[in-house]
Amino acid sequence: MTAKRIERVEGLALSINNQEIGVLAHYSGGKNILVFSPDYIALPSNKRHTFTVSQLVDVTCN
Repeated sequence: MTAKRIERVEGLALSINNQEIGVLAHYSGGKNILVFSPDYIALPSNKRHTFTVSQLVDVTCN
């Protein structure tokens, strides 16, 4: 029998003007996954707020 891997996951709900955009999940192994809400994806482009994500590098960590 193979042992199951247990990994800690943290999630951050993302929204703009009370419109759910999706969820950003961070796994303890360092992987980040962004999942968009089906309702956000289904909106016509002229009704959908622009959403951007930037990653900043922490230069104080060695």
